[in-house]
Amino acid sequence: MSRKAAGRRNAVPTVDQITSDRITQLSNQYWAPGEDKKKPYKPQIVDDIYREEIKGSK
Repeated sequence: MSRKAAGRRNAVPTVDQITSDRITQLSNQYWAPGEDKKKPYKPQIVDDIYREEIKGSK
């Protein structure tokens, strides 16, 4: 999500913003239902998401 969109607290994300989001892309590759070929589980991915997307956004 762009910094401009992320700065607006009351903004509703668009479908493009949701599908281009890194967490959405990773979830589609590793966990989300629908695709038959998922990448094998890697604990490092969860650590990276926490460190870069959650903790880093504070």
